[in-house]
Amino acid sequence: MRTIGRSARADDGFTLLELLVVLAVMGLLIAAAPAIIAAARPGRDALAVTRALAEDLRTARAIAVRENRMTSFALQHGHAVTLPAGPSYDIPPSVPVRMVGTREGQPNGRIDFFPDGSATGSLLLIGTAEHQHRILVHWLTGQVVDD
Repeated sequence: MRTIGRSARADDGFTLLELLVVLAVMGLLIAAAPAIIAAARPGRDALAVTRALAEDLRTARAIAVRENRMTSFALQHGHAVTLPAGPSYDIPPSVPVRMVGTREGQPNGRIDFFPDGSATGSLLLIGTAEHQHRILVHWLTGQVVDD
């Protein structure tokens, strides 16, 4: 059935030129996807390490309070983590971790949690300057705050 005032050919479909333009745009997007994903990876890795370390610090504090004994969280050479409960693990070499501001006399790379919930305190810097995250362990309360 024809509509008055409009040609039926105008509604038949897309032209070859329109289809080629759509395919070209899709091709450009597909070609750019790996570069976009690769650029986002360092930030994603740093965030994942930050979340894992914050959870491990909270677990170490909970063990100290629950079992009424001191527990330690250790970071060796910025890439190996030793936990009070559970196995040690390695942090990917692409994600640098630095611990600053530990208490005087405290071995570098170790945070102690005490039965009253307090800690030796520290600041952990995770990732590079473009994708840096922080974890703060308050010395008085032992609270672990990550961003």
